[in-house]
Amino acid sequence: MKFHTETLLNLPQKRSGAKPFSRIFILRKHAIRPQFHETDKLFQIPMETCAPPSDTIRCMHVLAIVAGTNDPSNCDYLAGVFLRTLEQEGATTEKIRLKDLSIAHFTLEHYGEDFPHEPDFLRIRDALERATGVLIATPVWNFGVPGHLKNLIDRLGSFALDAATRSRGQLKGKPFSLLFTGGVPAPGWHALQRKTTSFLPQGLRYFGAYPAGSFYEGSCTPGRGKFGLVVEKRPETLRRTERAAKAFAATVRTYERTGVPPMRHRIFSAGMRFGEVLLKKFSRAR
Repeated sequence: MKFHTETLLNLPQKRSGAKPFSRIFILRKHAIRPQFHETDKLFQIPMETCAPPSDTIRCMHVLAIVAGTNDPSNCDYLAGVFLRTLEQEGATTEKIRLKDLSIAHFTLEHYGEDFPHEPDFLRIRDALERATGVLIATPVWNFGVPGHLKNLIDRLGSFALDAATRSRGQLKGKPFSLLFTGGVPAPGWHALQRKTTSFLPQGLRYFGAYPAGSFYEGSCTPGRGKFGLVVEKRPETLRRTERAAKAFAATVRTYERTGVPPMRHRIFSAGMRFGEVLLKKFSRAR
C-alpha cells in the first residue's frame, strides 16, 4: 500500500527485531484532514484517504444566486461588483437570477428518490454542486426575503440532506456568503431584520454548509416612498462590497486547500448535532 507523505521519518526501533516506522504522514494544523481535527499529531494514513497534492486543486468557482426581482436591482448590482472582484482574484463565476426560473413550490413529494425535478431546479442543483463557493444576494422586503428564495432553500433539502433521515447536511462545509439590501439603515438591520432573516444562515448550517459572512447595505431607496437603484452612486458601499468579496475569496481558497470549514463552524455544527440528540431523547421520554 502506497502512502502520500509530507515528511518521511526513520524512527528508532523500540525493541530488537522490530521494524521501524519508515513512512509517517504528518497532519499539521492547516493540512487536509479527512477524519482528524486535532493539531500536530502523527498518523499512518493510506493514500486513498489523503487529499490530493496542491497542484491538482481545481480552480475557484463561485456561483451567485440573486433573489432580487426588479430591474435595475440594488442587490443584483452589488452581486455584480462582488463577482467582478472575485474574477480579479482569479475565480471563475456564474450568476443565476431566481426571477428567470420556474421552480415549483416545495412539497414532501420532492424528497422522493425518483421524483422528476424540473430543469430549472436541476440547473441550480448542478451549479451549486460545481461551485467551490456560493453567494446569495437578496433584498429584504417586509422583514423577510422574497418567497422564491425561501422556496429554493426548502427545495435544496432534496439533495442537501441525507436521503435516509433528511436531518444530516450533505454540503460538506461549502462556504456561502450572504449579501442583503434593504430600505432601513444599518441600526434597523442589527436590531430586527437580522433576526427575521436568520433562517437563511441557519438553514445553510443545517444543510452542512458554512455561512462565511454576511453583508448588509441599508437605505437602498432614493427617498421616502421612492424605490430605485442607488448603490452605484455610493463609492464606500462599492468598496465595502469589494472588501467582502476579497475576504470570501480567501475563505474559498482555504476551503479548497484544506477541505474543511474553520474550527468555529465545526464546533457549532457539533453543538447542533448534540442538541438534536438531546431533543430526541427528551421527546422519547415524554
